[in-house]
This record gives sequence, structure tokens and C-alpha cells, in this order.
Amino acid sequence: MNPRTPLLTPELLARLERLELSVRRLARGDPRGEIATRQRGHGLLFQDHRPYVPGDDPRLLDWNAYLRLGELLVREAAAEESPRLVCLVDVSRSMSMHDGRKLHFAKRVAAALGAVSLLRGQAVSIAVFPLGREPASYFGREQLWSYLEAVSAIRDSEVRGEWNSSLEAVLRATRSRGIACVISDFFAEADPVRALAQLRRRGFSTKAIEIIDDEDERIAPGERVLLRDAETGRVRQEKLDSASVRRYVQLLREHRERLQTQLKAERIAHRRANTTDDLESVMVDLLRQGTLSD
Repeated sequence: MNPRTPLLTPELLARLERLELSVRRLARGDPRGEIATRQRGHGLLFQDHRPYVPGDDPRLLDWNAYLRLGELLVREAAAEESPRLVCLVDVSRSMSMHDGRKLHFAKRVAAALGAVSLLRGQAVSIAVFPLGREPASYFGREQLWSYLEAVSAIRDSEVRGEWNSSLEAVLRATRSRGIACVISDFFAEADPVRALAQLRRRGFSTKAIEIIDDEDERIAPGERVLLRDAETGRVRQEKLDSASVRRYVQLLREHRERLQTQLKAERIAHRRANTTDDLESVMVDLLRQGTLSD
């Protein structure tokens, strides 16, 4: 892929913002709130009373309490605070296959999710794995372009894909809990679902976005091919006959079906996206499925 190709055009950004507003209007409750935190304010969740003082908004007076107690009391609510979004992008070897299309599309998804979150005033962190580096954090509309530049700068890695320790290292640096979107092809030696389940048990609302490419299934029988394990780097030469090709495609499809079943069993939201998909259509589905909510 051409590294100079912009991840998001200004026109797409504008459409994403309009789309996000439309989806929020259809959502239930306060359009700001996905994860409620106990901060005092004028949100929708009642928390406590306090004595009235001159200057308080009269609309917050609890007249029922006044009739019962004879005191002027003001209702306080727990302000709902939007959650932090953590985008975790897989940069292991398999993501760089097929001219890097899977990694490029993963970056576009991360860019779009982060952009929508920043436009609605959420904090966003971006991290890659299996490198496990400390995530970079951004907040608000004014840091949108800095975030997009950071996502655009992501490159593939020759590091072997070890999920559990890598994600653990990234999230140790993430102080507040929120939404963790893991964007990957989920080709890993270890059990990736187990790693995602750990995120969920640690308090993250965990989402899995699986990136696929049609070339993953396109192998011509009869040719002598050099087979390299995309994660371990092990190489061997084989001549694949038709039966071997069919078996490979069958195993790949079984892997994808098993991944979907395991994620569902762990109550982890899952969306599969092909590198040929229209990004705006993918975002419509993700927002309607509540990817940026708990």
C-alpha cells in the first residue's frame, strides 16, 4: 500500500461526524453517556441531595422533599462521562501480507473509530501489539489531526505475535478503563480469545474487529510454493496439490468459525471486515452495534 495514501479524507470525516450524530439520536438515554461514572453534576442519574444555596438553579429543587422535611434541598446527579477508547492494532507479520492491505485497512478502522470518539469529546489511546509499547493518548477535537498522524505512522513488525503479555504491557499503562477495540486478523499461535477475555475481566468493554483479505484463500494448486509461517517465520517449500489447497481453505474457514463462536461465548462483540469493504459501511455497522459504547 502507498504510505502516502490518507487514511481518511476530509469528506469522509465530515460524513462520519454526521453519521455518528444520527446514530446517537437513535440511541437510548443521554447521547453523551455510555459508561456512567460517579461524578457530581447535572447528568441523568440521581445521586444525592444537598442544601439549597442562593444562586442554585430553582429547577433542581426537590419539592417533594420540601413537603416532607420542610427544607429546601437540591437534587444532585451523577454526571455521565464518555469512556476512554483504546484502539489496539495488530502489527505482527501476518498483517503485512498481501502488500500490507490488512494492516492498512486496520489503520483506517482505528483512524475512523478514534476520529468519531475525539469528535464527541472522548479520550482516545492508540497502541500496537505485539510490541507492547505504552499507548499514546489524545483528547478532544483539537487533537484529531495529531491522532490521525500517529495512526498513519504505524508500521508492521517482524516481532513474533505473543498476545497475552503484549496486551498486558499496553494496558498496564492505561489508567482508566473504557472500551478496548482489538483490530487484527487473529492469526496467532497463542489463543487470542483468551487474551481478549482477560481484557473484559479487567473491566474493559472489549470489541474484536477481524480483518480479512480474499487473498488469504487464493492458492493455485500444482505450483511449488514457499510456505512461511507468518507468525513464527519458519519456512519450507512444498508443492500443493488440489487436495492440499482444499484442506488449507477448509482449515482457514474453520479457524474463522471457531473464532466467532469463542468470541460469542465470551460475550465479546465481533465484526468481520474485508479489506475490500467500504469503510463508511463498516463504520455504520460498528456504530449501530454499539462499538463505542459498553
